[in-house]
Amino acid sequence: MRRRRTIQGVLAAAAIAAMGGLVVAQTASTPNPPDTKVKQITPAAPVVRTITPAPGPEPKVIAPGAPNKVRTITASEMPKEKTVSPAVRQIPFSISEKDEQETVKILTVDQMKDRDRDLLADAQGTIGDRAEQLGLDFKSGSWTYGQVECAALPHHLLMRFSRNGGTGAESVFSASIPRDGNGRVRVIPIRLKGYSLFSPAPVNALTIAAFNHIREEEKPATPPDWLGTGLCYAALAGRNAASAPQTASALGANAPQAMPARLEIEDGGDVVISIEDAGSASRPMEWSMVFDGKGKLLRATRGAAGTVSAREIRPTQTGAHSVRIPPGAGSQDSISK
Repeated sequence: MRRRRTIQGVLAAAAIAAMGGLVVAQTASTPNPPDTKVKQITPAAPVVRTITPAPGPEPKVIAPGAPNKVRTITASEMPKEKTVSPAVRQIPFSISEKDEQETVKILTVDQMKDRDRDLLADAQGTIGDRAEQLGLDFKSGSWTYGQVECAALPHHLLMRFSRNGGTGAESVFSASIPRDGNGRVRVIPIRLKGYSLFSPAPVNALTIAAFNHIREEEKPATPPDWLGTGLCYAALAGRNAASAPQTASALGANAPQAMPARLEIEDGGDVVISIEDAGSASRPMEWSMVFDGKGKLLRATRGAAGTVSAREIRPTQTGAHSVRIPPGAGSQDSISK
């Protein structure tokens, strides 16, 4: 059985080999079709393009110039020196020193000039109406009045009215009347039956506004005195302030304890007037008023001032030295406008 299978395999292999040889022989003997042509392609030679630059300007040859000449400048041709003067800051007040104590006086009716009494009589109706509007009850009771003599406001008649309603119940107000009709009658309340109507008159916004309006109506030809201006404001606010002397020649054994009045200019241009009331020995008060560069009052403060004992300091061999003692700190009321 095994032998029969071997013979069959040999015969199959021989048949396959015979068929393969026939196929190979047929393939090898098959000629190319008569219409088939073989075309040879020759590669094209590369084209080289030469780019010629456009003609430009011919280079320019710069010859070296002549050497620089040295010029001698004479003294007359030298630039002149310019002198720069330091800037002078203008202030809205005139500056002067006072050898004597300065204060604001209150004149009685008999001491007033006839023209001022007539001016007051013409304005008294307007004063009464405006005082009533502020709640001062002007039409009831008996009021006394006097003229506030203020040299810094010469174009206004300043008056102070008061009525004593008993111990601690005094009513007070100030009034300003324009002398030449350029302005309006103004009433500044100070106290009503011993109390301030709004806030203390020295720092009240109404007092500050009225004072600024009065100064605008003045239109002075020359700047007013700074110390007189400060004292006038204190007088309108109800206080007859007195300043201490400002110069050393006026100081002596009986010098007042209050510090001399001071004017200071701040960096921003504001002007500060400080006055310690030398007329009130029992309770010295310090007033401080801040004005802008045009003379408008911005704010005011009032507070208890410190006392300073005056004594003479003799110069030593190395020279005399002076020490400025600042006023003591006190409680202050302030308002800004």
